[in-house]
Amino acid sequence: MDQQGDDEAARDAALLAELRLASAAREPVPPRVLESARAAYTWRLIDAELAELIADSALEAQPAGVRGGVRGEQMPRLVTFEVAGGTTLELEATPADRALRLVGQVVPPRSGTAEVVHPGGTERAEVDEMGRFFAEGIAGGPMRIRLRLAGSTVEIVTDPLTL
Repeated sequence: MDQQGDDEAARDAALLAELRLASAAREPVPPRVLESARAAYTWRLIDAELAELIADSALEAQPAGVRGGVRGEQMPRLVTFEVAGGTTLELEATPADRALRLVGQVVPPRSGTAEVVHPGGTERAEVDEMGRFFAEGIAGGPMRIRLRLAGSTVEIVTDPLTL
């Protein structure tokens, strides 16, 4: 590159640096967005099976004439993830005291551990021999579940989900 090209590249870099500073001062990235980005980056697992979201009650249209729950009471959200090979994870998320309570079921049933990674931290739960687990105090927002099941050397990680 010639001298003129070097000078132009240096001016461009300086301009970009100024624009970043001005943008950060006027419109800083919200902490929750930064937290979500960091969480997404840490989940780049090569050796894990990705469980794909296949059903979500929040995306289903409620048929006309069907009543909801008691006034003021929110209905649980039901989601289902599936892994190639036939393992599914069914979740029920219910609002409870400004947080969420998750009840999970692994099918076919196997024991192991489940980690729920959410904006408030990570909650660990034992998966019993019937494939059931529950976790309380889950903060709303983006979350994932990591399963380590007995008899398997591969972790199962769910698609990201916002609750």
